[in-house]
Amino acid sequence: MFLDEAAVVRAAPLPDASVLFSDSSPEWAEFCRDRLGFVVPDWAAESAEVAAAVRAGRA
Repeated sequence: MFLDEAAVVRAAPLPDASVLFSDSSPEWAEFCRDRLGFVVPDWAAESAEVAAAVRAGRA
């Protein structure tokens, strides 16, 4: 099971994978954030960190 950026639980990490659970309530978003520790990754920032590490010879 995978939790996507919209807090939808899917069978696989693909946009067209079967939806196992979907709830747009604030309580579900709060549960995902506070209890599961889910945050949407900041891919641009992460990519910049990786690129800087590669340039510095740390990766």
